[in-house]
Parts: sequence; structure tokens; C-alpha cells
Amino acid sequence: MARSVISYQLFLIVAAIAKFFYTLVLRFLRVIGSSHAGTALRSITGLLPIWDFYYKMKAAPDHPHVE
Repeated sequence: MARSVISYQLFLIVAAIAKFFYTLVLRFLRVIGSSHAGTALRSITGLLPIWDFYYKMKAAPDHPHVE
């Protein structure tokens, strides 16, 4: 019984840490995407598929299959 409680609490801690990092990454992407340095960073890093998908989703959030 005690083992399942400990594993459940460990799961909650890991989930909270994962959610924190997820929101941190999303906030970072939002800040980078809204600045002019974001376009320079996008061309330098070579993450074009990820960034293009992000900008398409940002431009048309209601239509996820924008071409």
C-alpha cells in the first residue's frame, strides 16, 4: 500500500516538473517568435520545419491543416 502511494506521489512530482518545462518552452517560443531576432534565429538554427509549423499554427489556429 505504501509503495503505491509513493509511486503516485513520484508520478505527480514528475508530471509537475514536465508541465513546468513545457510551459517554459512554450513561453520561450512565443517570445522568440514575436521578435525580429526570431526570424534570424529561425534561419540560423535550421529548424525550419518546426518553425514553419509553429508560424502556421500561430497564423491560423482554427485551421491546423493550412498549406
